[in-house]
Amino acid sequence: MFFLQANSFTILDLSLRSVYIYLIMNLLVLSYFSWNIALWDIYGIKTPLIVFFLFMGFVMTVAIIPSWSTNQATSQKVPNPPLNKED
Repeated sequence: MFFLQANSFTILDLSLRSVYIYLIMNLLVLSYFSWNIALWDIYGIKTPLIVFFLFMGFVMTVAIIPSWSTNQATSQKVPNPPLNKED
């Protein structure tokens, strides 16, 4: 599968990824309007703002999830610099 290969990208992989990007963007727009239509009777004119806050809350929640990778720059310990110039 194309997404399991870390460093070998082909033109087919990049074109397939661009198809996924367009698909996901269209689904996001469709879901935005669907949520607005579904919640309009309840919240009225405040619905787009509420849906925007829900979306941003989801994005921030996903951004907090750790990656669990072993190649993180923060995992390496850096020695402390000396306090005096004499040391």
